[in-house]
Amino acid sequence: MEVILTQNLSNLGTKFSLVKVKPGYYRNYLFPKGLAMIATPKLMKHYEKLREKIVVTERLKKEKAEEIKKKLEGIVLHFQRKATGKNKLYGSIGEKEIIAEIKKQAELELEKENIKMKEHIKSLGEFNVTIELDQQREISAVVKVKVEAISQ
Repeated sequence: MEVILTQNLSNLGTKFSLVKVKPGYYRNYLFPKGLAMIATPKLMKHYEKLREKIVVTERLKKEKAEEIKKKLEGIVLHFQRKATGKNKLYGSIGEKEIIAEIKKQAELELEKENIKMKEHIKSLGEFNVTIELDQQREISAVVKVKVEAISQ
């Protein structure tokens, strides 16, 4: 049977796409959870218009992500922190500090979820931090972070 998905499902397809499923799968899983609707001619016309709008908004999201990536690519974030004799920081530099510094330099609003770090920066030196701008299209930027000791 043909159904129209009402949400993105990784194993089936994207929102508003037309897919074929077995009747039992629709009846027992997709319909009770509100994930799909039976594809009638009237419903297909309605969802086709919605799909066109989504294509336009997705294109705009991609363009915006590419524009932000260009802004971020050339940025070097400088931090000065107290450090031990072995170049270890008293504390660490995390997502919040990086977001605040990007906001100062590039005037961009980012979320904590955009910053991809294995762990916080805990030593002096230069580091590359990945900023994920669009997960679906895998658009990301790499920002250089320089951590220097405060001269006393």
